[in-house]
Amino acid sequence: MSPRGKIEVIETSAVLSFFSMSLLSLLVVSHRGGVEATFLVFIPALFLAHYLADLLSGLIHWVCDSFGCASTPFWGPALIGPFRRHHDDPSDITKITLAENLGSSAMAGLAALLLVSYELMSQDPYSQLQTFGMLLYILFVQLAVLSNLFHRWAHLREKDKDQAIHFLQNLNLVIRTENHWRHHKQNFRVNYCISNGWANQVTNRISWVQIENFVAKFGVKTNFQ
Repeated sequence: MSPRGKIEVIETSAVLSFFSMSLLSLLVVSHRGGVEATFLVFIPALFLAHYLADLLSGLIHWVCDSFGCASTPFWGPALIGPFRRHHDDPSDITKITLAENLGSSAMAGLAALLLVSYELMSQDPYSQLQTFGMLLYILFVQLAVLSNLFHRWAHLREKDKDQAIHFLQNLNLVIRTENHWRHHKQNFRVNYCISNGWANQVTNRISWVQIENFVAKFGVKTNFQ
């Protein structure tokens, strides 16, 4: 098997393991919190998680655009490289497999879920606040992992989008193509958030240049300097 083939197996395993574990985690929370209580807080938790996942995607995107390179140890090949190739060829993200698209994020998601695995294994019932908190965390991790899939959809040609993608984009539940293209058209300095774009109103007001200039005082240069 080729090196890329071995990586593909790892990425596929990570994606399948992550979504299996996250689904199981949701079922455990529903059981411990009670179906009715879980139902009452699910929608608020979902929308807040979606916003926070979008905000996180923007912060990660800024870091990957601004610092390091594809050969940076550990996170360069997994995160920075794909973003940089994507800038050179925006359609690159639509040509890779779903496993490659989500693999690195799924590995990080598994680690995030493992952080609460001990809590999930407890038998004590949840209060409504605990149910909300656990739901928020698990949904946040799920949506953070999925953000690169939503990013991928934003780069599909209109004729390649199915009705479900059009429906979600039209409702602004996932990042719209025209929203994300501002990032590519304005020198990669705006609209960093790639999950649904909700948090771009916040991140576009942040003076990233001032932050980068401050970091540069410690000898860390950005790719825009």
